[in-house]
Amino acid sequence: DFEETGEAPQTGPDALPVYAGNNKLDKNSMAEYDFKYPEWIRRNSFQRPAMWLGPKGSLSSLHVDHTNRGNLAYQVLGRKRWHLFPPRNWPFMYGKKVGVVVWSSLIDPSTYDGDRVAELPLFKLSLPESIDINVEAGEMLYNPDGWWHVVYNTEASLMLNFWLKASVPVLPPSA
Repeated sequence: DFEETGEAPQTGPDALPVYAGNNKLDKNSMAEYDFKYPEWIRRNSFQRPAMWLGPKGSLSSLHVDHTNRGNLAYQVLGRKRWHLFPPRNWPFMYGKKVGVVVWSSLIDPSTYDGDRVAELPLFKLSLPESIDINVEAGEMLYNPDGWWHVVYNTEASLMLNFWLKASVPVLPPSA
């Protein structure tokens, strides 16, 4: 149940396709799959990277990450659509902390109509400032610290996620 776990239902009429997300990768896994860290940021600036694998139609529910300074999401295969909301919209998100993540009571903003509007009336105030971004294979998205987001797999998808630690020194370009 979403209210208890922060996860969308996996069975019943509201079920979403299974999404294998937040699978932490160690050094050996990164090397085995020939995955690389972004070269322009020192490697020790990242938390342990994670891999996200999901079929078309799966999603990561509306939430905000708050144990990092943003993240770099590298799309390895497939395509995703990110729907982002700036931090100043926090009062309209109906957030609930579950573990280390704050989840919205609204799993999927695309379902915000009818009964949901009556149940979560302030959410509509966040929509004018929201941003939709499509990320294709080979592209990277920077999701800034404090931004609420829902991520849709618009086709079968594999993504690597590099969360940034508190201070992130950027390396100068090599000469």
